[in-house]
Amino acid sequence: MREIESIWPFQELFVDPELALKTEKVKATVNLKTAVSVKKAENLTTVIVEIFGSITEEKRQIANIRFVNVTIVENPIKNRKKLKEKFLKKRVEELLSFLPDYLSRAGISVEKYIENGNLTAPDKN
Repeated sequence: MREIESIWPFQELFVDPELALKTEKVKATVNLKTAVSVKKAENLTTVIVEIFGSITEEKRQIANIRFVNVTIVENPIKNRKKLKEKFLKKRVEELLSFLPDYLSRAGISVEKYIENGNLTAPDKN
């Protein structure tokens, strides 16, 4: 299996406008949900990973995020479930590596990441 191309064509961060009025950074929790789809065509396969969710401060939602990664793979592994799991894990890790930069520009400091109800990683700031 060989990755031909991997791109993040869709990157959204919607922040509550009231957050812009605050001068100090907000400590927040990122609640992630994920979806993966696989589309096969001859010896090439497209894996689409969508990562979306909300960012909360205590009980108040302060932002929404949505990121989509499209990866084209040549001769992928036959087991569709393992293929989805592999790329989901890889893309969530990749997103968590650059998400703190996106959020810090909006004045948000992440305390914890929760993916599908499970703590994923501690603060990376």
